[in-house]
Amino acid sequence: MNFRKGNVVYLASEQRDNNIFLLKKGKMLKKTQLLGSGSSKQEVVNPGEFFGIRSGILGVPREETIQSYGDSQVYVFTPNEFDLILKKNISLIIKILIAFSNDLRRIHKVIEKKIGIRDNDEMEKKMLDIAIHYQNDKKYKLALYTYKQYLSSFPNSPNRKSVETLIKKLNKIVR
Repeated sequence: MNFRKGNVVYLASEQRDNNIFLLKKGKMLKKTQLLGSGSSKQEVVNPGEFFGIRSGILGVPREETIQSYGDSQVYVFTPNEFDLILKKNISLIIKILIAFSNDLRRIHKVIEKKIGIRDNDEMEKKMLDIAIHYQNDKKYKLALYTYKQYLSSFPNSPNRKSVETLIKKLNKIVR
């Protein structure tokens, strides 16, 4: 399918089909309304990237508006055709799962903020508890990952020095 600059592939909240798209050449502009903030985010879709996956797979309305940034060419797949592609490409499945996981984390944070059930201190303690649990279960890679995420999320934590020491020890074990 070919699109000229400014052509809209689909609009947010549309549900006319369950097609999934792969940009072959050109660029697309993806406009997404951010949950809970009233603002929007714009991203460029580059050749080789899929879009419309979630709504295509789940049969729910589109979450973003996709508009051609210039002359573009797009492959269009039905959910069944896309399923066949996934069966042959494990790395694509992993990429999609990571993207979905990141979206769920972002949504979770928005919900927590809106309903105010969790403060930062509680979240910091729980994350540290998870890392300690992994370490005690000898799941060192998971512990290492969680400790690193902990430092990334809470860079000014009073536990920073001890967590950095644990990361150094775990790095030696994991190697």
